Amino acid sequence: MSDGSDHLTFRDPASFAPTGNVAVTLDGADAVTQIAADAAARRTGERMFLTYCSPCHGSDAGGSRGFPNLRDHDWLYGGSLETITETITQGRQGTMPPMAAAVGT
Repeated sequence: MSDGSDHLTFRDPASFAPTGNVAVTLDGADAVTQIAADAAARRTGERMFLTYCSPCHGSDAGGSRGFPNLRDHDWLYGGSLETITETITQGRQGTMPPMAAAVGT
């Protein structure tokens, strides 16, 4: 998902339906701000988090024994957009599975 540039590609919520597979590409450092301002994107992100992340990190992202808290500023591998993207798509240390297929990359 990362080619060294400062952009992310997200699947459009319609791509989860059998009729569509549209990718939305956001460029620049304000990509997260743009997504956060989009109510449909937030709803999709919440559903994806509850499905794929909450079993380990908790429904409130507060973590649990052996799984880090995602709400604090203590990032195990760094908190840059690129590092977070790498963590989500490629997984970490055999503990967190890669989620690239889940997020559409």
